[in-house]
Amino acid sequence: MSNFERDYLLQDGKTQKWGAGKGKVRTAWIKFKGRNWIDIRVLKRKDDGYEHTREGVRFTPNQIRELLPVLVEILDHIDSNEEEQERRIAREEDESIPSPLETTEQDMGVR
Repeated sequence: MSNFERDYLLQDGKTQKWGAGKGKVRTAWIKFKGRNWIDIRVLKRKDDGYEHTREGVRFTPNQIRELLPVLVEILDHIDSNEEEQERRIAREEDESIPSPLETTEQDMGVR
């Protein structure tokens, strides 16, 4: 059986090392030595395009199936944490703004 690679997603790198066109993150289906793999790898910029680096990981389809619910849980926790931080910041901003009643009393010299 022949080996092949099929790209599914190619994104710009988001880290300082691989950002600004220096690298891309590629998600691909790899068939190698008769086995299927999901390959997530950094490709680095070269004069004639991009080439593979050692920075990446390969998963079997079953590993991905086991990993998917864990990734969903992680994303839920991240979303909840971000929402909580946004609410906290909004609450702190609201508390730092004086109410109209406080402003009026201060303007009139009432203490």
